[in-house]
Amino acid sequence: MVSALMASALALSCRPGRTIHFLEQADVPAGPIALGSVADLSGLPAALSARAAQLPVGSVPAGRRIVPVGPLGARARGLMPILACWLPRDSGEALIHLRVTPAPAAEAAALPAALPWRRPPAVRRGDHLRLATGAGPVRVERDVEALQAARDGQRLFVRAADGKTWSVRYQAATR
Repeated sequence: MVSALMASALALSCRPGRTIHFLEQADVPAGPIALGSVADLSGLPAALSARAAQLPVGSVPAGRRIVPVGPLGARARGLMPILACWLPRDSGEALIHLRVTPAPAAEAAALPAALPWRRPPAVRRGDHLRLATGAGPVRVERDVEALQAARDGQRLFVRAADGKTWSVRYQAATR
């Protein structure tokens, strides 16, 4: 009965302006990552904030990592459903840049699910590139603008100065 009253009181304190904001970058030890180390929980009621700060939302190995915010929010909502009204469902393309320090071997035992991470794109939207096409001894080059981000080997759309658009595979220049 008391916990039901407490839950309803917490739910009433959920207001649109008081959401959990994920940090753009964070320094964390390798192993389990607590929600409090990658998000600003100041919008939560004090009783809930203390519990949510310890919530393990994933794990990553040591090194520099770029982690999408979406899976972190989904994991937090799954482990602690009361957070649903404070966690935005649509985080778009938001990413957290993590610097993960190595953990001692004794602490690396039981880890929660690993977080997905991505290498940053080699080409960003708006970057100016040189499109080269060849057939036999003929090679044609022209300046184009990237219409989307891409990594080495991925396809992307580019637009030339005359407005023509192509889908091309990005290949990093070899030196």
